[in-house]
Amino acid sequence: MNFKVKITTLTSLFIGNGESYYPTDYFIDLKDKTLNLINKSEYLDKIYGGVYYRALLSLTSAGTFDFEQLMNIYSQSCNNFIEYKIPIDNSAENPENSALNYLNSKIKEPFRAPIDCFIRGGLDKQPYIPGSSFKGALKNAFQSYVLNNDETMVKNIEKELSEAEKLFSNITDFKKKEKNTINEKIKIVDNCIKENITGSFENDIFRLINVSDFTLSVSDNAKNNLNYIQIIRPNNLNKSGNQTPMPVLLESINKNASFEGEIYIDDKFIKSNFANMMPLLSKIGISKDKPEDTLKNLLIKAVEKFGSQIYDTEYKRFKYHDLNFELDKNKNILKLGRLGGAGSKSLNGIREITIKKDGKTITNNAKYQSSLWIDENNEPIGWIEVEFL
Repeated sequence: MNFKVKITTLTSLFIGNGESYYPTDYFIDLKDKTLNLINKSEYLDKIYGGVYYRALLSLTSAGTFDFEQLMNIYSQSCNNFIEYKIPIDNSAENPENSALNYLNSKIKEPFRAPIDCFIRGGLDKQPYIPGSSFKGALKNAFQSYVLNNDETMVKNIEKELSEAEKLFSNITDFKKKEKNTINEKIKIVDNCIKENITGSFENDIFRLINVSDFTLSVSDNAKNNLNYIQIIRPNNLNKSGNQTPMPVLLESINKNASFEGEIYIDDKFIKSNFANMMPLLSKIGISKDKPEDTLKNLLIKAVEKFGSQIYDTEYKRFKYHDLNFELDKNKNILKLGRLGGAGSKSLNGIREITIKKDGKTITNNAKYQSSLWIDENNEPIGWIEVEFL
């Protein structure tokens, strides 16, 4: 069974490919506020032996590399060799903290912050959302849903978590005690997942689920349309509401961009006798009568529940009301990408650690990160809406 899925970005989204744009790869157009990436192989072949080629040789042989001069040479000679353009965000309340100002002010520094690239593919090098990234988020939602709906499993975990508190009761160093306790409790939850949900070959239902890569929707895929992507400089937001501009630049997808992909469920396997070797199927109510519809509905419920839990935790923890940011929890929302936050990659509510010190109860929400990355519009990075079509 195949069914289509549509992903719409609700905030900036970043999924890196492990590569970066460096000063020798581009020049900045301050008028259009774009970064113009150069096809250097074609460019160097074309200018070989000419005046610009000699200028580049002179520049590189000077002993010290002048990136400002390099930008001048590129801007005068590269207009016919631009592979693609990326808008540079300039919307920060404080212009000095904007991505455009940061990039331009560091132009003379050879090792200024590189720009982390969004993953791209195909001959046209369009950005896309890897199926593996979405499948990972889907799997986390599924694990949380199954765990939260199995009372016996939850009781067993809670008992083990309570016993874990006693393991380090003799440690007098509070920070060491806290760290050891948190690590032990996380290990307990992870072991439970491996043994009972998706950690073994017999239980891993996700080996029956394949997810395609997600490509830009037709409406967003116009050849010269730059509205769906830009270079941003994120801020780090802590629990107290303080923001710190990061010395990092990201090529990110803007909000309201749509991507489409497919999910394939191997219903033939589920209907076969081999499925008897997968006990989790019957445990969660996946029968052999239209199992693909049952599993699809279960995935939808899991995303709906998990995304809402993440949102509630993040809203309270990082004072969303001060950011004037709010999402519609009636929609299937989820977090995705490298900066989506640890809360989207753990089991909400299970990893909450409580330790007593000097007669006071101190709670450490190990299930969640201690800070949050937000974009220049003061919105958390990584939120998406998922529509199962």
